[in-house]
Amino acid sequence: MSEAEAIPTEIEGFGEIEDVEIEWKARPSMLPILGAAGGALVIGIGLGVGAALALGALGMGPNAPEEELPKVTIVEDLGTVNVNLRGEGGERVLAIRAQVEVETTDESRVSMLAPALRDGVLVLASDQTAEDLLVGQGRARFKDELRFRLDLLLGEDRVTDLYLTELVVK
Repeated sequence: MSEAEAIPTEIEGFGEIEDVEIEWKARPSMLPILGAAGGALVIGIGLGVGAALALGALGMGPNAPEEELPKVTIVEDLGTVNVNLRGEGGERVLAIRAQVEVETTDESRVSMLAPALRDGVLVLASDQTAEDLLVGQGRARFKDELRFRLDLLLGEDRVTDLYLTELVVK
């Protein structure tokens, strides 16, 4: 329809009524309102993302790093291990008593791993010969390698020291 159009206005029982012109008015455009709402939405999202990134960078918000538990140092006694040394037909036996000093956030975890740590001592010790442990730097090398292996077994915890309180080759 055009802006102004003649509409016949004949109604039954009333006769003919003269033609009336109706002027159609255009509704105001919603474009400025939609544009403002869209702009506000974009700005709001931008501010939200910026705030989330800023809080994360400051160590706050949902992506903040977890608070570290305090570390304690404990000494776990691994007991005495008797093992046949390599070579010489199994005639030589090593008696070794070890204690491991561990820096940890969970003391019970170290106690739970004690059998695995004890096994680590047993496996490494059984691979030694009497000469390895009796000459020069042999004990120091053995201790260093044992400390390294125990550190691997502990994973997130750290061996701070290893005490060989008994090391006797019989």
